Amino acid sequence: MQGPDVLKLLIAVDELNMQQLISHVQEFLIEHKAEFLQQNPTGILETVYQHETFTDLWNFCLEKICEEPKILFNSDKFINLKAPLLELLLQRDDLDMDEIEIWESLLKWYFAQQNVNNDPAKWSKDDITKVERSLHKFIPLIIFYDIGPTDFFKIGRAHV
Repeated sequence: MQGPDVLKLLIAVDELNMQQLISHVQEFLIEHKAEFLQQNPTGILETVYQHETFTDLWNFCLEKICEEPKILFNSDKFINLKAPLLELLLQRDDLDMDEIEIWESLLKWYFAQQNVNNDPAKWSKDDITKVERSLHKFIPLIIFYDIGPTDFFKIGRAHV
């Protein structure tokens, strides 16, 4: 079976509440289909997040993403990641990314999610309020003192 089929099997097994089989299918995915998990990290992460019984697979996915964050953050589908999942990732201490990369990714995600021009000079008061409300819960998760002023300035200029 291919990775997507095994994941569908895992979902079916969960719906049938076959706990012991859930563990075996998760173990099979982790040991034999790890490359599949890297092909669509956003979709798989969201699927696993929706099923509380997939704890082994959830932990495996998070560890892989934290070890190699570019798998997720550089994927085309990253901008579609649901806010609660992004927040969970940014809360982790083991996310192996520079803070400037995290901030850039957060901005990229935000501008793709919202209907706001990415040029702050053209923002209305409503746009500013919208940005503040949307990013409010993420700001404490960014360690800004780890971002040098030059890098931070470059990011600001890149979005103008």
